[in-house]
Amino acid sequence: MIDKIVQFTIALGMIIFCLAIIIPMIQAFFKIGEAEGRR
Repeated sequence: MIDKIVQFTIALGMIIFCLAIIIPMIQAFFKIGEAEGRR
């Protein structure tokens, strides 16, 4: 039971960590795209 909770917590932490890296990259990409589109 404890092992399942630990695995779930680790998986959740890794997902949050990945999103924390990916989301700013996507936002930066869209900002660059908008800036290019305005020219």
